[in-house]
Amino acid sequence: MDDTYCGKKCEDCASREALNCPGCQKGPGSIIKGDCPLAICCVRKCLDNCKTCNQSTYCELLSQSNCAADERLRKAEQGKLRQETNAVSAGKLTEEFRLLFWLWFPLLISGLLSSDSLLPLSETFILFGNVLNIACYIAYAVTLLFMASSDTRYRSSGIFLLLFVLCEAFRRILSGGSEVPEWAGIFDILSSVLCIISKYFEINAHSGVLEKLDSDLSDKWKKLLKIDIASLLISSVGALIISFLPILGTIATLAGLIGILICEIIEIVYLKRSADSMRLIQTVPFKDNN
Repeated sequence: MDDTYCGKKCEDCASREALNCPGCQKGPGSIIKGDCPLAICCVRKCLDNCKTCNQSTYCELLSQSNCAADERLRKAEQGKLRQETNAVSAGKLTEEFRLLFWLWFPLLISGLLSSDSLLPLSETFILFGNVLNIACYIAYAVTLLFMASSDTRYRSSGIFLLLFVLCEAFRRILSGGSEVPEWAGIFDILSSVLCIISKYFEINAHSGVLEKLDSDLSDKWKKLLKIDIASLLISSVGALIISFLPILGTIATLAGLIGILICEIIEIVYLKRSADSMRLIQTVPFKDNN
């Protein structure tokens, strides 16, 4: 009776070996990490065990004590299964975060090659840059779609990114012609809107899958989203007003582009950190609180 609060003998417990239980007062009945409601009740009442309690004859908790070990074993098995499932999911997300991370480099390079206003390149280089840029965006969108099993917001992000790619392809085809239609500007607006929506879903999904694993990094993703969307909006507004307010439009466009570039660099860093956080959960062994 001295070793347990409820009066059961540890050596008679059929689940003790499976639970790797060190004994009542060192394990489930521990004041520090124990989860046994009977032990908690005794500690709160400053009792040595249940026998010294004047309510023990009709105590509901004491009547359920015979099932306590089986219940702890069930929870331990569920916890281990849940961690194994999370480890498999984390392993998949690790590879997908890494893929998103590495896709950013050809995206940035192809973006430079396809922009004749930034670098004085030949038409061949510009065409190659456009094709590579579109191909990288498609690969990025497909990766997001595969990540939808972890968070459905990835699916929304991938779909809007594919629509952005389609719109961007039409815009580049039209802008490459000898005569650009007046209505072609609508594709600029539509591309910006689709990009913002895709980015909104993607970063919220990143934050969501990391919320319980790395809350600090999850919060940083949320903060990055606000800055990124603000930069995209400033850049888009600047492009719209530049024709009738050239100075203000130019300043807004440049400020927005600088903000977007900074956000892209931070996003690359965060993708690498997210992959590392997901990899960490695979290496953490399951620990039974008992």
